[in-house]
Amino acid sequence: MRDQPQWLLIVYYLFLASNFLFLIPHGKLIWILYAALVVPLSLPVLPQLWQAVKTSRLFWLLLVYMAYLLLSALWSPKFDLKHFLARFAGAATISHFLLLTAALRLKMPVEFDRYLKYLGFWVGCAALMVIMIWYSTHPPDSRMEGLGYLSHPIRSTAAFGVFALVAWHHLLQPNLHDSRRLGYGLVFAIVLIYIGLSWSRTVLLSLVTALVLPLLIRPERRILTILAIIATTLLTTLWLLPGLTDHLLRAMPYRPYIWLDALKHALHHPWFGHGYLASTSGIAILADGSLFPYGDSHSFFIANLRSGGILALGLALATIGYALCITFRHAHSYRSFFHFSLLIYGILCITPNEWELLTGKRESWIFLWLPFGLAISHELRQPHSLFHNSISRWMRSTTTATSSSIGTDDMENTSP
Repeated sequence: MRDQPQWLLIVYYLFLASNFLFLIPHGKLIWILYAALVVPLSLPVLPQLWQAVKTSRLFWLLLVYMAYLLLSALWSPKFDLKHFLARFAGAATISHFLLLTAALRLKMPVEFDRYLKYLGFWVGCAALMVIMIWYSTHPPDSRMEGLGYLSHPIRSTAAFGVFALVAWHHLLQPNLHDSRRLGYGLVFAIVLIYIGLSWSRTVLLSLVTALVLPLLIRPERRILTILAIIATTLLTTLWLLPGLTDHLLRAMPYRPYIWLDALKHALHHPWFGHGYLASTSGIAILADGSLFPYGDSHSFFIANLRSGGILALGLALATIGYALCITFRHAHSYRSFFHFSLLIYGILCITPNEWELLTGKRESWIFLWLPFGLAISHELRQPHSLFHNSISRWMRSTTTATSSSIGTDDMENTSP
């Protein structure tokens, strides 16, 4: 039983690594891998995991939010049991993943962060391989859509972008060996190129905001200098590749009109929404008067308002706001904005998209639910938390080595 959490952590990271295995043909296999490998291995220690996380307010907010969305299916125009059960399974799996992420980082913080670094190098290699394979069979000016199930140019890029933040965070650590600094720099550069070649402005703007915002909150000369060098390099690249610049600055003729039309539909049932199983499609009228059919609201917040009304939108905003407060408090205490930046990045990635209403999109494991799981762990580790005593008792039941590593973890992750 003592070795069980260590094996669980390894399998957990193998699952995360499988999300970047572009040879997998479709995303359903990712869910099958989770259900067949991660869930069974967690069952023997599930009571311990639950005891560790059950006092988190953020965890309960997320559960209430997902439960309300499922409940809203009951007043949908047409109730589809098969669709409802599929979404229920998605919500249950997301809840399990949040529980697992928070508890494993509480129990083994040093090992958890070490494996995250290792995963970053694998993601950098995967991104490089995708770029090379894609452009060996496609024109140089084509939009890179990815390979295998990583075929969506925005969702898959959002998952890769997380590890630009991972590499950037470790790149700035003091007393880092030159070879490791070079390695993190290469991972950051490769992922940044991957984002550019996918033409995803949402991901690029989210990444830039997640990098710059901590500097605005707590500016430091050395980091500002490094960021200025990277910005200069990026602008030079865009100047040398005008075609890429045109793609990134392309017009966005339809999205604002989709938002307006979706908002109009949402306001027909403002308090409780149309129900989770109601149709999310519509027909927007563009500026030139032409009709543009769309399949979803292209906005996380409008989608919540349309499906669950003001109550769903309020729960979503409360959950996001509380998570940001937790990670910002941790950043202020330990001078490490890494997890705060991850959460900012994930929230911005979903803001102009409707992916996360329990649809089970595979890439969201990485760019949204992982940062929320880390935020839960921070809430429970804050020394002034109302629940600090209960989590401390659970921490004392772990091995001596793991318990003694908790203090050094915060020092390891402290930004210079």
